[in-house]
Amino acid sequence: MVELSRYNVSDEQAGIDQDVLKNKLGYTNQKDLDDAETILQADAYKHFFDLAQTQQFVFGTNILFKIHKYLFETLYDWAGTVRTVDMSKGEMLFAPVQYLSNSVEELNHIIQNNIPTYSDSLTALAQKLAIIHNEFNVVHPFRDGNGRTIRYR
Repeated sequence: MVELSRYNVSDEQAGIDQDVLKNKLGYTNQKDLDDAETILQADAYKHFFDLAQTQQFVFGTNILFKIHKYLFETLYDWAGTVRTVDMSKGEMLFAPVQYLSNSVEELNHIIQNNIPTYSDSLTALAQKLAIIHNEFNVVHPFRDGNGRTIRYR
């Protein structure tokens, strides 16, 4: 099947140096990079939950790109931007780069059509969130950090 490492792309394409994603802070040890990401992730979640409680914003791909940028801009030049390499994980091929712009646009429509409402039953809420999460995963717009961007913890 498709074999395109942290996802399946070449080290050069992936921006991997010494088995670690190239980063602005120069970490060459995966544990150090993971620790930095964990701290940044906690800060980003707090920031956006506080923002959601004090301001209204439209949930869609724009806010997901803002979350990703806020979360990863300290570490990566590509934070908050659409990936530029084709990627797969196992046998799952994510949206090809050549279709990524259209895929992100379609993802936004899917999100807008599945925004939970206060009147939704728990079943309807779970279905809507599952659709959004699944579609986001298939598109996989970012080089890394897609899961951390779309979910809380």
